[in-house]
Amino acid sequence: MDRIILFTLIFVPCIISKSTLNGFLPNLPVGEYKAYARAFIKCKPTGGNLIDFNLYLYKVSVNSSELRGNITVKKPFDDSFGVNFSFAVKDSIGGWKENAYFFQIDKACTKAIYLLGSAASTFANNFSLNATCPFPVGVHVSKGLDFTKVFSQANIPKQFFYGTYKYRIEIIDNKKKQVGCGIIIMDIKRPWETE
Repeated sequence: MDRIILFTLIFVPCIISKSTLNGFLPNLPVGEYKAYARAFIKCKPTGGNLIDFNLYLYKVSVNSSELRGNITVKKPFDDSFGVNFSFAVKDSIGGWKENAYFFQIDKACTKAIYLLGSAASTFANNFSLNATCPFPVGVHVSKGLDFTKVFSQANIPKQFFYGTYKYRIEIIDNKKKQVGCGIIIMDIKRPWETE
């Protein structure tokens, strides 16, 4: 009983007073984040190459990268396509735990514009596109897209688990064949963390 009183009198006020400080930075496993892209890897689609991602990341500063290169579209990208997202998370010994998160979307063009949110026009202007569907056939060259800025403006959850993730993006046609594929490796960090 004496220990409970001692705990209440000493430790609880310390915890409360620390949490009210401006510099209190909790080390929680989930919360608001900043996303830092580390690499873009092209993967070979299994059902043909209708959408070809020839992209790479160019490091502008310690915490900022630009997406450069081009996207070759051989068939208009419209709502007949779907997208599969598969997230792998890096574990404590450096391996990848595949399919940590997985989701699918249909009507890929319309939902891609929705997911980009207020960054849709930035993305479209960067690749010389209109922010409307469908995306036309052609080679669309990037002028240097600030990946971190686009990610922060997108309509995606604003709180997530911290860690290093490998996002595999597969574009699927209406026959369920994979026609485009890319992988982004990204760090999800606390807002105050840097490299």
